[in-house]
Parts: sequence; C-alpha cells; structure tokens
Amino acid sequence: MFPPMQNYGMIDVPVIFSCKIANTEITIMKVHIDIGSSVDIIYEQCFRKLPESIKAELIPTVVSLSGFAGESAWSVGQLPLKIELVDETDAKLMRQAWLDLYVMQFASRYNKLLGRSALSKFCIIPSTIHGMIKFATCKGVATMNSAMIQPICAAVNMQGAVIESAGAEDNMVVINRAYPEKTIKIGNNLDADVKNQLVQLLIANMDVFAWCEQEMTGVPRKIAEHILNANPALKPIIQKRGGMAPDRMKWLCREVTKLIDAGILREVKYQTWVANPVLVKKLNGSWQMCIDFKDINKA
Repeated sequence: MFPPMQNYGMIDVPVIFSCKIANTEITIMKVHIDIGSSVDIIYEQCFRKLPESIKAELIPTVVSLSGFAGESAWSVGQLPLKIELVDETDAKLMRQAWLDLYVMQFASRYNKLLGRSALSKFCIIPSTIHGMIKFATCKGVATMNSAMIQPICAAVNMQGAVIESAGAEDNMVVINRAYPEKTIKIGNNLDADVKNQLVQLLIANMDVFAWCEQEMTGVPRKIAEHILNANPALKPIIQKRGGMAPDRMKWLCREVTKLIDAGILREVKYQTWVANPVLVKKLNGSWQMCIDFKDINKA
C-alpha cells in the first residue's frame, strides 16, 4: 500500500527512476513511467551509448508512432532488452522482464519510456502524487521513489535574461527580449555560476541564431547543405493533394506567405510531386506546420 499523505505532501511531476540491463550491469537513468503510452521506448541518445553487442540485437522495423497531440514519428527498429528493477532499500526485492523497446530518433529529456506493456510485465503500480512506484516480487512488494520530485518554479530575472524553470531538469531561457516566445533550454543540474556564464555567452552571441524567417536564408552551401539520403532504387511515390478545413487553410496560407516573402519557398504551378502540409496542434493551443514526408522517410 502507498503511505497516507496530506495535500501539502503531494507532488505533480513525472515519475522518473533508473533501471538496470541485467546482462551487462548497465544502469540507465531517467526512465519515465507513462501510463498513457501503449509502447515502450528507448531514445536514440541512450541507444548510442549501449555496447555494440547489445546494439547488434536491433531488429529494423519501420513503425509510425503517434504522440499525444497527433504528431507522428518513425522508429529506427525494435530492441529486445532484459530489464531489471530493484528496490532501493532491499536488493532481494527485484524483478526482471524482457521488453521489446522501440528505438526513436527524436531527442528527449528522458532515456527510456515505459508504457502500459512494461507496467503489465513488471506488475507496476505507479503513484504520481507519491512520486513512487510499487511492484510485486517473489519475496514481497518493492518500492522505487522518483528521482524527480522538485516542483515547478516561478520565473525569475538573471542579468538581463528571463529564466523560467520548467521542472527539475531544465530552465527555459529567453535571451532575445524582442522574441520572448523563442526560448532555449539550459540544464538545471549545472552550477549556478556556470549557468549564469552560459546565459551571458548566449546573450553576447544572439546574432548567430535565426530569430525570424528572413534570417534563415543566405547560408552558403560550403557551410551547410541539406541532402536526402534516400535509396535511389526505390520507386518514387506521388501523393494525392490533401484537403484541409477552411480555418486551418487560412492559418496555413499565412505561414506559407511568410516563408515565400523570406525567400525560403517559391511558388510552383502544376507540380507533379507533392508533399502535403500537415497542421499539428501544440500544447499551448497554437498550430505548428509540418510536411508529410512519410514516403521519403520510408525510402
């Protein structure tokens, strides 16, 4: 049973803990419990740090996973791993299980995400307000406390920069007051003096960032050039033109006009090859324009 608690003792942050890959004695920190996820995930920045013998077990699979806001991402493959969870105070209270984790390319503040499948295999019962999980073992019930229990902090000013703590792991920093909606994440585990110096360095060199569409052009190809690493043996696919609701189309036209005025896009009439725009709603309720590149990603 979870211990009784008063309202003042409750927390409201993600449940984060560490687990061990039993066969190699590797401990992976920042494992996120998400009861809303139907799959178990290991993020690419963590996958790269695994021994070659484990990475060789990757099974290539092309699977599209949808997030909370409807956005899609493609997996690199599936990796079978033997995971071990151990009680923090009694090493005899432990449990092992094989999980098939999808390797995802996009960056995350976490290394792994365990969803309902892992919760079922480990018989985990999480409690966000307690900041802990409990799971049954052959020798009794084990308990693991979350490593992330600090509450969200209020915004403060620090030598000309606006810093807002987004939790225990990072700070959202505004370094250009002309664009307060554009923020940069700084790790909250840095020393205060180092963090302050980093903020001042960013402010002093804010001109290297593109703050609007017009500042995104003019980079010589000898400095940066984008190419598609597509398989030339695959047959090209023509997408049908997709429709969109009038309110979304109005917003989309406004965003496309910004890119045209900045010289990033140019109009092409009677085009044969079409990659349809897709609107994804952000957490703050605004829209984000994406392009449906699923056919290119498959190639």
